[in-house]
Amino acid sequence: MNYGMFMMPSHPPERELYTAHQWDLDCLQLGDELGFSEAWIGEHFTSPWEPIPAPDLMIAQALMRTKNIKLCTGVHLLPYHHPAELACRVAYLDHMAQGRFMFGIGSSGLPTDYRLVPDEAVTPEYMAEHVWLVGSPDTVEKRLLSLYEMCGGFGTLLTLIYDNIENQQNWEKSMNLFANEVMPRFAELNPD
Repeated sequence: MNYGMFMMPSHPPERELYTAHQWDLDCLQLGDELGFSEAWIGEHFTSPWEPIPAPDLMIAQALMRTKNIKLCTGVHLLPYHHPAELACRVAYLDHMAQGRFMFGIGSSGLPTDYRLVPDEAVTPEYMAEHVWLVGSPDTVEKRLLSLYEMCGGFGTLLTLIYDNIENQQNWEKSMNLFANEVMPRFAELNPD
């Protein structure tokens, strides 16, 4: 099974944009070095926590710092782009990426995301029980295997990346545990 990452990218609104962007690039570089197969980078225009209106610009910079990881727009929000302009930019980026670019498109949806569960119900306990894969490598392996069997398999598992500049060492430890202790246990699983 392959493993990748999804970056909104998410940063506190007070984080200086340049510092946040450099941290995101460092994450992509580390993911490449750890064998992550792909990274999806979101696009948002109005969210102060997800300040990236142009994932293709980040991808262009990340291409210079990575060697193998596929870099993907997750997603370009079509209502905010002229189709011809976006098509030209994406085609140009695809040529620069030499097979390491994947193009994702969407329609937006930040307000509707929060209608699924009332805000007060989304507690750390709720997230740990229903969404997050947290715990020891053995615990994460069991949760992943359960999800894999429940879904009938999946091709690429994406990890969600949040701003951890203040806790860089623990974040890198978590990424290393995931890449080097958890994912090798799934090497024999075939998503096809």
